[in-house]
Amino acid sequence: MSESNSNDKQSNRSFEKKKKAVLQVDCDTLEELADCYQIPFSKNNDYLIKEGLEKLGTFLEGTSVSITLFLVGRTIAQPGNRVAVRSFLEHTSFPVEVASHSMTHPFHFHRFSQQQKKREIKESKDLLEDTFNTRVVGFKAPSYYFDPSLIKHLEAAGYLYDSSLWPSSLILPMKLLSGSFHNYGRGSNLFQPNHPFKLTDNLWEIPVSCSPFFRLPLHSSFLLAGGDIYRKIIQRAFNRLPFLCYSFHLIDFVKVKEKKLKKLRGYHLPWKEKRRMLETILETIQNVYTIVSIKEYIREHK
Repeated sequence: MSESNSNDKQSNRSFEKKKKAVLQVDCDTLEELADCYQIPFSKNNDYLIKEGLEKLGTFLEGTSVSITLFLVGRTIAQPGNRVAVRSFLEHTSFPVEVASHSMTHPFHFHRFSQQQKKREIKESKDLLEDTFNTRVVGFKAPSYYFDPSLIKHLEAAGYLYDSSLWPSSLILPMKLLSGSFHNYGRGSNLFQPNHPFKLTDNLWEIPVSCSPFFRLPLHSSFLLAGGDIYRKIIQRAFNRLPFLCYSFHLIDFVKVKEKKLKKLRGYHLPWKEKRRMLETILETIQNVYTIVSIKEYIREHK
């Protein structure tokens, strides 16, 4: 066997053994972020979907990474946003999965009746499938809210996975920041697994990953707020986690113009500074993990 062929086979074996990662992008609008942080906002100035997707496309251009867009139904119901998402899906060179982030992204999702939760779950799936001619199999609730009552609605609607669970030590601080003790799920979610697991025979939970031990969220919004110190924490965590579900928000790719949102650390940074940190993290993920779609991960682990 030639040295070249031997090196190729060793490289292939190394690639096959690499750990798996999935990348998510929550496509919240400025309206939804303002609702979450209880900040006044004009609905006539929501530029986030269009500008965010343009920046995301540029950021990932030339890569072959898979990403999952979590889209809100009412966002897609607006013609300008619908055109922006469709253009993004048609012109990207990398694989993109469409998933549901509920129908209306209600801030007080916990107050909804079972029938209302069912509608948020099913109607968003139907709308996204009809609009983009794709099968939608993933769901994420607003503000990482999860309770067991969602499971029956997700199964009935035909979902294969949920990604609402956030087993982080920052659940309580984020509850205080949002002004609601019901958002971000139950405090006991801190003790849920930090890796994919089955909720039922047909439904997976893909929790947003947190660091070992201290359970700090591996999430770009926290990266941008925490700067290079938080980046080092995230990078060390990658080496210890056998699976990674890394999350972005679309706002991570845009320089925020609203003064009231600028008080939230990280949102105000110029795109050049954001891009530097995001590129460093993506490069580290690619070195440590094989990035796959969530659908692909589930197929491999049936």
